[in-house]
Amino acid sequence: MVSLSNHDRDVRRAALRQVCPERSRRAQGERLEQHPDATGSPVRALGESRGPATRRKARVVALQVLYEVDGARHDPRSALENRLTEGPLAPPARRFARRLIDGVIEHRSDIDSVISTYAPSWPISQMAMVDLNILRVAIFEIMMGGETPPKVAINEAVELGKIFGTDSSPRFVNGVLGSVMANTQPDSQ
Repeated sequence: MVSLSNHDRDVRRAALRQVCPERSRRAQGERLEQHPDATGSPVRALGESRGPATRRKARVVALQVLYEVDGARHDPRSALENRLTEGPLAPPARRFARRLIDGVIEHRSDIDSVISTYAPSWPISQMAMVDLNILRVAIFEIMMGGETPPKVAINEAVELGKIFGTDSSPRFVNGVLGSVMANTQPDSQ
């Protein structure tokens, strides 16, 4: 495999932008309208795939909304709508974010008891709000959500910890969720 230098990569990207300007706009976050491609099938607008990046964006929105609900006591529906006006999500990602938010709020006491069990040195009231909500989302996905593989939920939670938490957040989140998995899902090894 040939390794490209940064300069070579930049040159290739610039050439690609000239040949395919809509790809450049897509990379800059511009939403493209659906239109048929050369085969006649519609091309999805940015963010409409069901891939990992779209679900990660939904998790980020869910985390931000849950943080706002805990910190400022705002209504979850209005907080979600505010987030969606700031950065729109495709309909599948909207549904996923809404499902995460509603699920965490509905099962909060059960989720918090799981966190208390597997992080006994950290009372819920003393835990960083970001870490707490990352754990809530991941535990909901692992134990109650049913559509995300547990290892994916853990990896995504660790990534959210890297983005939004402190330097120790990823290790803390991984440790708690690893303990949850080891004690609740015997075939997870």
